[in-house]
Amino acid sequence: MLAQFLDFLDVDIATHPEHIRAIPAALLARIESLIGPVEVDLDAPLSPDDE
Repeated sequence: MLAQFLDFLDVDIATHPEHIRAIPAALLARIESLIGPVEVDLDAPLSPDDE
């Protein structure tokens, strides 16, 4: 099901790139106030639970 959703996003982005927008700073600040800062290392390998 995830693959189908990602395929949908791929087609939608290719067909309608004008729909892509940045997250407004106020929304990002609100999210961070709720969950705190989150550090992400995009180069780190996935854990066995995430694969």
